[in-house]
Amino acid sequence: MENITVYISQHVAILALVVSLGALLVGLSGYRLSKKTQAELKADEVLVAGYLDRPNLAEFDHANAVMWTRIVNLSRRKAYIHRVNAVSASGEPLECSWSNEIDPFGNPLNPAGIIPVVDETKLFIRRNSGDAILSAEVQVYHSFANEPLLLRYNLDDPWDKFAAKRSPTNRSK
Repeated sequence: MENITVYISQHVAILALVVSLGALLVGLSGYRLSKKTQAELKADEVLVAGYLDRPNLAEFDHANAVMWTRIVNLSRRKAYIHRVNAVSASGEPLECSWSNEIDPFGNPLNPAGIIPVVDETKLFIRRNSGDAILSAEVQVYHSFANEPLLLRYNLDDPWDKFAAKRSPTNRSK
């Protein structure tokens, strides 16, 4: 009877080791599966932006300081825009306000600092000084990625550059 007890006690330790190794393998495979599922969900998170352009405003000169684009969410999950930076072609930051709606003069309405993007939304960016934006790089920070969505705006047409330099004080009446 003593031999049986020693025999069982020796095998219990080995059985416990085998069971704990099996539990470890199950835990590791569960972790790998969760990471794979998370990567698949993240791969679906895509925001797409159109071209930056000037809006059609009642006052032509007011449109010179405003850019807009449409942002489309291709994911099933909701996203949000939480920061927008604009930089001139020379690398200087442009002081801008941004929102998903503007008044007839191009001023952002309700610039709360966050824009929800369920299916699609508009993004309006206005230079605070009111000066014309001739070229800019816009960085749109959103909830789907740590890297910003980069948009570039460049006014290449000489006629458009001339028109953008006009101001109400230089017009002849």
